[in-house]
Amino acid sequence: MKRIELILNLLDSTFDKESWYAPFRDAIAGLTAEQAAWKPSGEATKTIWENVNHLTYYKERLTVNLEGREL
Repeated sequence: MKRIELILNLLDSTFDKESWYAPFRDAIAGLTAEQAAWKPSGEATKTIWENVNHLTYYKERLTVNLEGREL
């Protein structure tokens, strides 16, 4: 397996495979849109929804870059 394939495989496995942290799927299981949109007090805090969008965006950018595609 090529190094890039390994990295892409690891990125995909974070969704539903147990590692040194909980799989993402399990971490958000049962979470409602209302809960995900809740914002704790404080200026520097983000909602779960914002964090998920951030993670998704950068995972997609990394994947496109590793595969040699353009955005």
